[in-house]
Amino acid sequence: MDEKQTPMARYEADKMAFSQRLNAALDEMGWPVRGRIVRLKRTLREDLSEVSVGKWLKGEGLPEVKRLGELSRITGKSVQWLLTGTDTSDGNVEPQPFPVYQVPLISWVSAGEFKDCGDIPTLEEAEEITISPVRVSTRAYAVRVKGDSMVAPMGGKSYPDGTIIIVDPEVEPAPGKKVIARYGSDMTFKELVMDSGSWWLKPLNPQYPLLPVNEDVQICAVLVCSVMVE
Repeated sequence: MDEKQTPMARYEADKMAFSQRLNAALDEMGWPVRGRIVRLKRTLREDLSEVSVGKWLKGEGLPEVKRLGELSRITGKSVQWLLTGTDTSDGNVEPQPFPVYQVPLISWVSAGEFKDCGDIPTLEEAEEITISPVRVSTRAYAVRVKGDSMVAPMGGKSYPDGTIIIVDPEVEPAPGKKVIARYGSDMTFKELVMDSGSWWLKPLNPQYPLLPVNEDVQICAVLVCSVMVE
């Protein structure tokens, strides 16, 4: 092997070794292999493609330096261990994993069957679970948006059909917050606004009407983040 090939061979070996260590760390955390790429992607603080994350786990690429600290927080392993497999730290400081917040993912139909806003399934009861990339309370849950009432036609932040939104009943409703609310016998996702001293549920799509907040309306939870599924 000549000198030009040696660095390339070493790089390929480094990619495979990093992949093995990262997967081993996630194995220790109890992460199943199936769906691991998507779960790791959603746990990262900054959005990154599934292709890029998949390369780390398959031995096809190494993360940028700025990602190593985040992977260290997620796995609880030091950056040095992730890169080399050894850790020469004096042990006085233990790496802290980035907390992973799991929430039940419920269908919009199930949400509409809530007798009140507190009827949220636990993680054990939920048929599906997703990851919140931000800190949430133990009562937080996720639903998939239905329809286009929260799509802004002139640009700006929108929540098209299929978007997963993570909402938290422990967050205080306030003007400008997006909320899940029980409106009569239905559930709706709208922006909470105040106009002329009255509260309204406002769609981002002007083709839909504003809904007055009256005694029949119950604010169930406030949006904390959204995840757009490709």
